[in-house]
Amino acid sequence: MSARLERERLERAAQREKEAEQQRNSANPLQEMAFLLRRAEGVLQHGLAVRDLAAACWTWRKACSL
Repeated sequence: MSARLERERLERAAQREKEAEQQRNSANPLQEMAFLLRRAEGVLQHGLAVRDLAAACWTWRKACSL
C-alpha cells in the first residue's frame, strides 16, 4: 500500500512540475524570475531545516554519550 501511495505522490509531483513548466513557457520574464525565486527559497528553507535537524541529532548524540 505504501508503494502505491508513494507512486501517486510522485505522479502528482510530476504533474505539478509539468504544469509549472508550461506556465513558465508562457510567462513573461518577470513571472519566470518570481517563480524561480520562490523555488529557490523553498530549497533553501528545506536545506536549513535539514541542517538544523542534523545539528539537533549531533547535540542529542553528544548528550547521550556523557
